[in-house]
Amino acid sequence: MFNWKFSVIEQNPFDAKYHRATDPQAFYSWGISQVGSTWTTQSGFYYSDVMLLMKHFKVQNAAELIGKTFESERNEASTALDFLLVQIRHGGSYTPHLG
Repeated sequence: MFNWKFSVIEQNPFDAKYHRATDPQAFYSWGISQVGSTWTTQSGFYYSDVMLLMKHFKVQNAAELIGKTFESERNEASTALDFLLVQIRHGGSYTPHLG
């Protein structure tokens, strides 16, 4: 298992002039790293995904996600985060069937 930690969650500044911060279509930047590593992977997703994470981690705003950790069998940052979101959407019971 791999432990991941959020280091960045913020609305993309270029998107801010087009969407309110709480608009489900607002584009957010994220950064996560393996706990104990200095490497950070960054990418983006929509506020609708941020809302899922806020509910999962029981926080009130996106900034409170910074420092939160999660465990994953996935060893690549984007895949680990994507799989966490899939599990949240499926109530934590999603098991992939690999061919």
